[in-house]
Amino acid sequence: MEGSHEEAQELGRERGAAPGYRVNFPMEVRFVPGDDIPMSPATGRYSCYVGAYVASAKWTGPYRRDFERLMGEYGGRPHWGKLFCRNAADFAELYPSYRQFDALRRESDPSGIFRNAFVGRVFGKPEPKE
Repeated sequence: MEGSHEEAQELGRERGAAPGYRVNFPMEVRFVPGDDIPMSPATGRYSCYVGAYVASAKWTGPYRRDFERLMGEYGGRPHWGKLFCRNAADFAELYPSYRQFDALRRESDPSGIFRNAFVGRVFGKPEPKE
C-alpha cells in the first residue's frame, strides 16, 4: 500500500497525457489486507489493487503496456484473471514463495498433464525428462 497514492497520481498523469489512450472505464482502486496464500497478489503485504480497463481490444495495447510498466516500478503483482505480460523470471522476484510453489506444482504434476501456455509463461519451460 505504500506508494499507492503516488502510483495513482502518476497513472492519472500518464492516462491524461498519452496520445492514443482511449480510456472509457473508470479506474478501480481498492485496498486489501495481506494474506498467506503463496501466489496471491496480496501475499505477505497489504495491497492496493488498481484496475485499469478499456472496452476495446484495439485500444488496450499501449495503455496496458504502460500501466503494467508503471505498476512494476512499485512492485505491483498482476491479477491472475487479467491480461499481463510478465514472465517466470518476473514472478520469481515478485512472489516470496514462488520457488516452493513451483516445486509443489512440479511434484503434483510430474508428467505435465496440466501444463499449458499460461503455466509455461508463469513457471518457465518444462524441465527435461530424465
